[in-house]
Amino acid sequence: MNNLAESIQINVTTLLNDKLLAFYPVGDKFWISYFLDIIKECKVTDNTYLLIPKGMEQDFKSIANDYSVEVSTTPLDCDYIININHVFTPSKLERQVRKRKDPKLSYIFEVKTEKDLETAEAFFFRDDNLISSRYLNMPLAKKLALALRKTSVSPNHITFMTFLTGIAATCSAYMGTYFTDVIAAVLLQVALTLDLTDGYLARLTNKSSDFGQWFDTYIDSFLNIAIIVGVVAGAGINNSPLLALFGLIWIISFHSTSCHFWFREVFSLREGVTVSSEENSVANDGKTDGLLIKLKNVVKIIINACSGLDSKFHVISLLLILNMKTSLIYFMGSINLLVFFLVFMAEYKSKKQAENAFM
Repeated sequence: MNNLAESIQINVTTLLNDKLLAFYPVGDKFWISYFLDIIKECKVTDNTYLLIPKGMEQDFKSIANDYSVEVSTTPLDCDYIININHVFTPSKLERQVRKRKDPKLSYIFEVKTEKDLETAEAFFFRDDNLISSRYLNMPLAKKLALALRKTSVSPNHITFMTFLTGIAATCSAYMGTYFTDVIAAVLLQVALTLDLTDGYLARLTNKSSDFGQWFDTYIDSFLNIAIIVGVVAGAGINNSPLLALFGLIWIISFHSTSCHFWFREVFSLREGVTVSSEENSVANDGKTDGLLIKLKNVVKIIINACSGLDSKFHVISLLLILNMKTSLIYFMGSINLLVFFLVFMAEYKSKKQAENAFM
């Protein structure tokens, strides 16, 4: 294997608040597991060693076995020594090692506090269930955020660019030709990538703010409605009353259910109650098995594929490129009407249960 390091030793003796950083929980794993995943993914060596504190051989035994690494309590004569509090991207680490440069000079940032650890988790390891964006928009957004982190560009600047790009996509969809539909599809993907970038940039630069979250949320909500109106208005609905009806259903149903969940979240926060995504799901009734819940899970998958900002933009982009705008309106109109009905039934059931509880 050319240009590979013969050996890399990872210094895992770093402490954070008098506790080994290696064993800080990050999601469902320890930090050491995520760090070794990065080393494994970049494929720069077959020989990895852990420099551990004396007397902790047993504590690292399972980690060593899981990742096929060796442990040592003394520094070894390895090609590279990497500190566990230095956060890399796999591609950046691989590039430095293959160029025979010191990888310590290319780390993204250093973990000094628990806040830094949360930033590393959110930026590198938390996918937030954005499955449809995981292999396209998210990698591009992360690279863009890394490129902008040392510039004067702020997350709010990126959010405003998302707004402008979304408006451009809406106008392109409204023009109604196949060529402008393809442009709209591309612009939607750019808008989605920018929408992810502002969050990543805010985490990397510690510039998260209440205003930024509010601004991003309202821009997302506005573009959700705007692109639907643009697609429907550009579909030639004047020549098809049925198409116009389904377009109207799509707009009204989506707006109604969005407002419902938004108001529910706002009032829950005012009352000090956190509403989880599962509690907000129209397919969740507390059951865990049976044919009905399996059917509801299928419905839930379809709903999520057409309701979330990232997945909905992918569905719209795909059908615009396939020149299936009419089918898109019929499909999304039907799905959103189903969501509206399920939300209504869930709220009615909840109200009846509350009334029975007071009787």
